[in-house]
Amino acid sequence: MRIRHYASVPVLAVTGGLYAAWLAYPIAIVTADIGRHIISGSIFFRQPELFWKLTHTNFFTYSHPDYPFINHHWLSGVFFYFMEKTGGWQGLHIMYILMLLLALGLCIDAARRVSSLWTASVVALAALPLIDQRTEIRPEGFAYLIVAVMLWILIASEQGAIARSRRWFLPVLLLFWTNMHASFPVGLALILLFASYEIYRARGQGSSVTLAQWGIPLTCILAVFVNPNGVYGVLQPFLIFRDAGYAVVENQSVFFLEKLGMYAGPFFFLKAWMVLLVLGGVLLVRSKKATTAVPLFLFTIALGCTTFFASRHISALGFVLAVAAAAILKHITDAGGKRTAWIATGLVALLAAVSFGWHVQQLSSRWIVIGLAPRSTAAAKFLKENSIHGPLFNNFDIAGYLIHEFYPEERVFVSNVPEAHPPEFFRDVYIPMQQDEAVWQQQLAQNNFNAIVLYYHDRTQWLQQFLKTRIYDPTWAPVYVDDSVLVLLRRNEKNQDLITKHGIPSTAFTFGQ
Repeated sequence: MRIRHYASVPVLAVTGGLYAAWLAYPIAIVTADIGRHIISGSIFFRQPELFWKLTHTNFFTYSHPDYPFINHHWLSGVFFYFMEKTGGWQGLHIMYILMLLLALGLCIDAARRVSSLWTASVVALAALPLIDQRTEIRPEGFAYLIVAVMLWILIASEQGAIARSRRWFLPVLLLFWTNMHASFPVGLALILLFASYEIYRARGQGSSVTLAQWGIPLTCILAVFVNPNGVYGVLQPFLIFRDAGYAVVENQSVFFLEKLGMYAGPFFFLKAWMVLLVLGGVLLVRSKKATTAVPLFLFTIALGCTTFFASRHISALGFVLAVAAAAILKHITDAGGKRTAWIATGLVALLAAVSFGWHVQQLSSRWIVIGLAPRSTAAAKFLKENSIHGPLFNNFDIAGYLIHEFYPEERVFVSNVPEAHPPEFFRDVYIPMQQDEAVWQQQLAQNNFNAIVLYYHDRTQWLQQFLKTRIYDPTWAPVYVDDSVLVLLRRNEKNQDLITKHGIPSTAFTFGQ
């Protein structure tokens, strides 16, 4: 036991080091959401009179400024704004990395409490390919920390390490989660599942159910209604996967993304873990013993199934899995025979070894940078120095960047939040105007675009077609290009001097097949 305890230290160090290195990836602000979140936070402090519009409408666009939109992440923006103001981009990045390392540490400690330090450390390393798949600085990072704190409180209080009265912090945590990210139903489900299991177990043992066992989950249900949108804010996460008219990668199923050849490594680990979970669940049921592993298993298998249909949940699953798998493995080794224990432990250890090798291989060709990616702000600097103004036509991916750099002077044509626009906007306007010249001319006349700002690595067929058409369009002139952004100006008297000075001939551009 002592040998295993000391052997856990290097495993924990490797796991933490790999995760930190993975998170230390340059902030790709050109395509990230973080710029929009920071501006959202600044509005909360600097223009509080706009709070209602910020949380209820498609605030940053000029195409649909009054379209109803439930902003579930406004409070995350407040924290991101404070973090960026306090430490700049590098400080924000470091604080975010430390926050997620804390979340991982809490999950490992919770896992230790239901197993052993050795088991917890090996399981965490094996689950790391799932945990670290969402590296971009996003509001969901706060969700990972909150779910880790929730798991720790639930397990530590059950074991008597902290008073059960500390569970009254759960509604407060859920209130924060509701206003920081739309995944708060995951936290509510966790609390309700634990409460239901404990009430069921108490009744089965002939014990009385305490006021707290009823009161805490009921208070949690009430807590989610404390948001700027009330009942609509509670219902919105269940409607977010409706057809918004524009498909986002993170909302696609694992099966769909596999057909595109994406995320082969993480999806291998996801499938391997789900197989192990099912096998562990069978052994759990056969043992007929009531332990914390039961609600953890039920919650994790449900979240795992959800992940297969919406891959964005993969990291949340990884954090929960780090606790649940340790509890199940401990249960199997205690209740099963020696052979079963050896096989189960060996499979998890093998997965941990594969995880280590995969991370080392991936990190060997991966940037490790704290702060912004090189030349991230070069395009915005060009636009500002040359006093280029809108109306701007932008594509979906670059919206957050433009909001961060140009609000309030300029608004964007399309926001990078699909549900912030009516579905018909994408179906009838945004996509067709990049494919059909008649629709483009109609929108040009309606919006009087002065400049086009595009993230040109968008591989959608319509954007690539639009690029070729506009670059060879005699009424538009490319004036700036870098490794991710292209700027075109409309040929008119106002822009003539800039076009003469910075114009790029169309022959300078090549297009792949």
